[in-house]
Amino acid sequence: MAHVRTQLRNAVIEHLEGVFGESFVGDITRVMRGFQRRNLPFVIVDVAETPSFVDDNPPGHRVVDRAMTVTIRVAVAEDDENCLAVFDQSGLRIETALFDGSIFDPTIGPVSQWQFVGTGELHPIKIEDGTLIATPFTFTGTITTTDRDPETNSYRSI
Repeated sequence: MAHVRTQLRNAVIEHLEGVFGESFVGDITRVMRGFQRRNLPFVIVDVAETPSFVDDNPPGHRVVDRAMTVTIRVAVAEDDENCLAVFDQSGLRIETALFDGSIFDPTIGPVSQWQFVGTGELHPIKIEDGTLIATPFTFTGTITTTDRDPETNSYRSI
Protein backbone atom coordinates (compact mmCIF):
# COMPACT_ATOMS: atom_id res chain seq x y z
CA MET A 1 0.00 0.00 0.00
CA ALA A 2 1.04 3.63 -0.31
CA HIS A 3 0.67 6.77 1.79
CA VAL A 4 -2.90 8.16 1.71
CA ARG A 5 -1.55 11.25 -0.07
CA THR A 6 -0.32 9.03 -2.92
CA GLN A 7 -3.56 7.05 -2.90
CA LEU A 8 -5.56 10.27 -3.25
CA ARG A 9 -3.37 11.51 -6.11
CA ASN A 10 -3.72 8.19 -7.93
CA ALA A 11 -7.50 8.12 -7.35
CA VAL A 12 -7.89 11.65 -8.78
CA ILE A 13 -5.72 10.75 -11.79
CA GLU A 14 -7.71 7.57 -12.40
CA HIS A 15 -11.01 9.42 -12.14
CA LEU A 16 -9.90 12.20 -14.49
CA GLU A 17 -8.53 9.66 -17.00
CA GLY A 18 -12.14 8.58 -17.41
CA VAL A 19 -13.02 12.19 -18.27
CA PHE A 20 -10.06 13.29 -20.40
CA GLY A 21 -8.48 10.01 -21.55
CA GLU A 22 -5.51 8.12 -20.20
CA SER A 23 -2.82 9.89 -22.23
CA PHE A 24 -4.03 13.33 -21.12
CA VAL A 25 -3.69 13.00 -17.31
CA GLY A 26 -0.69 12.40 -15.06
CA ASP A 27 1.44 13.66 -12.21
CA ILE A 28 4.02 16.43 -12.30
CA THR A 29 6.80 14.07 -13.42
CA ARG A 30 5.06 13.80 -16.80
CA VAL A 31 6.22 17.32 -17.75
CA MET A 32 9.82 16.12 -17.73
CA ARG A 33 9.19 14.19 -20.93
CA GLY A 34 8.38 15.65 -24.31
CA PHE A 35 4.82 16.41 -25.38
CA GLN A 36 3.19 16.12 -28.73
CA ARG A 37 0.34 18.46 -29.56
CA ARG A 38 -2.05 15.53 -29.74
CA ASN A 39 -1.45 15.03 -25.97
CA LEU A 40 -2.69 18.53 -25.12
CA PRO A 41 -4.41 19.83 -23.15
CA PHE A 42 -2.66 17.89 -20.41
CA VAL A 43 -4.00 17.61 -16.86
CA ILE A 44 -1.37 17.53 -14.08
CA VAL A 45 -2.43 16.32 -10.63
CA ASP A 46 -0.48 17.17 -7.49
CA VAL A 47 -1.38 16.58 -3.83
CA ALA A 48 0.08 18.34 -0.79
CA GLU A 49 -0.83 17.70 2.83
CA THR A 50 -0.74 19.43 6.19
CA PRO A 51 -1.09 16.91 9.03
CA SER A 52 -2.32 17.79 12.52
CA PHE A 53 -2.71 15.62 15.62
CA VAL A 54 -6.24 15.61 17.00
CA ASP A 55 -5.63 13.90 20.34
CA ASP A 56 -3.04 13.53 23.09
CA ASN A 57 -2.45 9.81 22.73
CA PRO A 58 1.15 8.57 22.90
CA PRO A 59 3.17 8.22 19.68
CA GLY A 60 2.00 5.27 17.63
CA HIS A 61 -1.60 5.77 18.73
CA ARG A 62 -2.26 9.37 17.74
CA VAL A 63 -5.05 10.27 15.36
CA VAL A 64 -3.91 12.48 12.48
CA ASP A 65 -6.16 14.65 10.33
CA ARG A 66 -4.40 15.15 7.03
CA ALA A 67 -5.62 18.28 5.28
CA MET A 68 -5.11 17.54 1.59
CA THR A 69 -4.78 20.15 -1.12
CA VAL A 70 -5.29 18.73 -4.60
CA THR A 71 -4.05 21.00 -7.36
CA ILE A 72 -5.11 20.09 -10.86
CA ARG A 73 -3.36 22.08 -13.57
CA VAL A 74 -4.65 22.17 -17.11
CA ALA A 75 -1.77 22.86 -19.48
CA VAL A 76 -1.82 23.89 -23.15
CA ALA A 77 0.83 24.95 -25.64
CA GLU A 78 1.93 28.54 -25.08
CA ASP A 79 0.86 29.49 -28.60
CA ASP A 80 -2.63 27.98 -28.32
CA GLU A 81 -4.96 30.81 -29.33
CA ASN A 82 -7.92 29.01 -27.78
CA CYS A 83 -6.30 28.51 -24.37
CA LEU A 84 -8.94 30.40 -22.38
CA ALA A 85 -11.74 28.38 -23.96
CA VAL A 86 -9.79 25.17 -23.25
CA PHE A 87 -9.30 26.22 -19.61
CA ASP A 88 -12.98 27.10 -19.21
CA GLN A 89 -14.18 23.83 -20.73
CA SER A 90 -11.63 21.73 -18.86
CA GLY A 91 -12.46 23.44 -15.59
CA LEU A 92 -16.13 22.67 -16.09
CA ARG A 93 -15.31 19.01 -16.72
CA ILE A 94 -13.01 18.83 -13.65
CA GLU A 95 -15.49 20.47 -11.29
CA THR A 96 -18.31 18.25 -12.55
CA ALA A 97 -16.20 15.08 -12.25
CA LEU A 98 -14.86 15.81 -8.76
CA PHE A 99 -17.67 17.73 -7.06
CA ASP A 100 -18.49 14.91 -4.64
CA GLY A 101 -15.78 13.44 -2.41
CA SER A 102 -17.74 10.20 -2.07
CA ILE A 103 -16.29 9.13 -5.44
CA PHE A 104 -13.19 8.11 -3.45
CA ASP A 105 -15.06 5.87 -0.98
CA PRO A 106 -14.62 2.62 -2.96
CA THR A 107 -10.87 3.09 -3.41
CA ILE A 108 -9.30 5.05 -0.54
CA GLY A 109 -12.26 5.62 1.76
CA PRO A 110 -13.95 8.84 2.75
CA VAL A 111 -12.39 12.23 2.13
CA SER A 112 -14.23 14.54 4.52
CA GLN A 113 -14.92 18.22 3.88
CA TRP A 114 -14.14 17.73 0.17
CA GLN A 115 -14.69 20.94 -1.76
CA PHE A 116 -13.64 22.94 -4.78
CA VAL A 117 -11.89 26.06 -3.48
CA GLY A 118 -11.07 27.90 -6.69
CA THR A 119 -8.77 28.56 -9.59
CA GLY A 120 -5.54 30.47 -9.93
CA GLU A 121 -3.64 32.63 -12.35
CA LEU A 122 -2.14 31.38 -15.59
CA HIS A 123 1.52 30.43 -15.29
CA PRO A 124 4.21 28.94 -17.55
CA ILE A 125 5.61 25.45 -17.18
CA LYS A 126 8.95 24.83 -18.88
CA ILE A 127 9.17 21.52 -20.70
CA GLU A 128 11.75 19.80 -22.86
CA ASP A 129 10.45 21.27 -26.11
CA GLY A 130 9.23 24.70 -25.01
CA THR A 131 6.67 26.11 -22.64
CA LEU A 132 3.16 25.20 -21.60
CA ILE A 133 0.68 27.64 -20.12
CA ALA A 134 -1.31 26.24 -17.21
CA THR A 135 -4.04 27.24 -14.82
CA PRO A 136 -4.75 25.48 -11.51
CA PHE A 137 -8.05 24.18 -10.16
CA THR A 138 -7.83 23.45 -6.42
CA PHE A 139 -9.78 21.09 -4.17
CA THR A 140 -9.33 20.41 -0.46
CA GLY A 141 -10.39 17.64 1.87
CA THR A 142 -9.31 15.72 4.96
CA ILE A 143 -8.27 12.10 5.41
CA THR A 144 -7.87 10.71 8.92
CA THR A 145 -5.17 8.16 9.75
CA THR A 146 -3.07 7.21 12.75
CA ASP A 147 0.54 8.34 13.04
CA ARG A 148 1.64 4.71 12.94
CA ASP A 149 -0.27 3.89 9.77
CA PRO A 150 -0.33 6.72 7.19
CA GLU A 151 -1.35 4.16 4.56
CA THR A 152 -4.80 3.49 5.98
CA ASN A 153 -7.76 5.84 6.03
CA SER A 154 -9.20 5.34 9.53
CA TYR A 155 -12.74 5.55 8.18
CA ARG A 156 -12.36 3.21 5.23
CA SER A 157 -14.84 0.37 5.34
CA ILE A 158 -13.30 -2.92 4.31
